[in-house]
Amino acid sequence: IAPYNIYFEVAPGEACAAHVAELPGCHVLAIDESDALARLPEAIERHRAWREKHGLPRVGDTEAPLIVRQSVFGARPWRVTGASALFSIDRRLLTDQEVDAHLRLLASARADLLRAAHAIPRGAFDEVIPGDNRTPREVLIHTADTEEWLVSRVGRGVTALELDPLRRLVDVRAC
Repeated sequence: IAPYNIYFEVAPGEACAAHVAELPGCHVLAIDESDALARLPEAIERHRAWREKHGLPRVGDTEAPLIVRQSVFGARPWRVTGASALFSIDRRLLTDQEVDAHLRLLASARADLLRAAHAIPRGAFDEVIPGDNRTPREVLIHTADTEEWLVSRVGRGVTALELDPLRRLVDVRAC
């Protein structure tokens, strides 16, 4: 059974984000590395079920071992002004097939995000999300900012100044 390769973003004494390389988008936020490893099997199961619901190919096995490949210390992607880590695996070029698979995954995730965002009553966009310290507006703007940065990496200029979070998400992709 091929293992799941795990990559950590660690801020000692603050938090740890663990990412599963074979399942883009599958991650957990925990207190530390051991807590993250304990939470990953459930996150992997949820991610595999989500992929199946969207007709995406099965990846990995539920019994696959978790192998920690890299830890990057000091990154704080969970903070509003935090930065994400750049892992060694992120530096390799993707094949055309991998790019197509990632784009399909992103389209499914984006459709779910927009469906959920449209269900939020307009007056609730600025209310703090239970169990979080952010509002839906902040989460959606963060997502749009991230997409803007990613699109700029493939050589497309982006200028999405829209303040409405739903319009901003659409504008980022339209640029």
